Amino acid sequence: MDILSIFGVLIGFAAIIGGNLMGGGEIGSLVNVHAFVIVVGGTLGATLLQFPPRFFYVACASSFGYSCRRTYS
Repeated sequence: MDILSIFGVLIGFAAIIGGNLMGGGEIGSLVNVHAFVIVVGGTLGATLLQFPPRFFYVACASSFGYSCRRTYS
């Protein structure tokens, strides 16, 4: 991860928390299980729709630290 990615994540979190506080909300109102399920499920569905299964398997394996022995073309 490069330095701009780190700054991007920090700015994103600051914008979310700062915008919530400026609107008078509490930090606890940002934690919402229903919204989390919608966002994660929608992201997973869009990812599965966009990429072929072999790319998804390789991405999952590499995300969990497994080495992918097969070569996909």
